[in-house]
Amino acid sequence: MSDDASIDDFLPDDDTGPDDGTRPVRDDADDPATITAVWSDGGVCPACGESAPRRYVEGDRAVCPACREW
Repeated sequence: MSDDASIDDFLPDDDTGPDDGTRPVRDDADDPATITAVWSDGGVCPACGESAPRRYVEGDRAVCPACREW
């Protein structure tokens, strides 16, 4: 047998764990992720009317890379 400790040596004898009723809670102050791009087959750029499978969100619309204000 080796002198190395097994991870099991550090576990408690029971597997109940704490039962304090706590759970991870989402902080309402956290902002949701911002959508910056959309992909779809057959998408059309509202600015130029060209087919654009990948469009970048700009304000309240999603435009093609050529129409995006970089």
